[in-house]
Amino acid sequence: MEESNKYRISQDHLMDFVQNRIIVDEEPDVYMTKITLKNEYDIYCQQNNILKKQRMNTVYEEITKNYGVLTRLGWRGIKISQDGYEDA
Repeated sequence: MEESNKYRISQDHLMDFVQNRIIVDEEPDVYMTKITLKNEYDIYCQQNNILKKQRMNTVYEEITKNYGVLTRLGWRGIKISQDGYEDA
């Protein structure tokens, strides 16, 4: 059963984005805004040749499910990992 879960995750680009591009930051003033998340998701999809992107509401729901409530400043305590970027 664990093997099927690994396969599903490898095929699910949204889960890959969440697990590999978003990191937790314990600094009290770190927030990720919806705009930052959308821009990073767009870059991720472009870099990975993903033509059928998830709707942004689905992306927002996944981030909220994994990292907590969206506040007026954004999602608290998460940021984009710079490790996911290839050198240009």
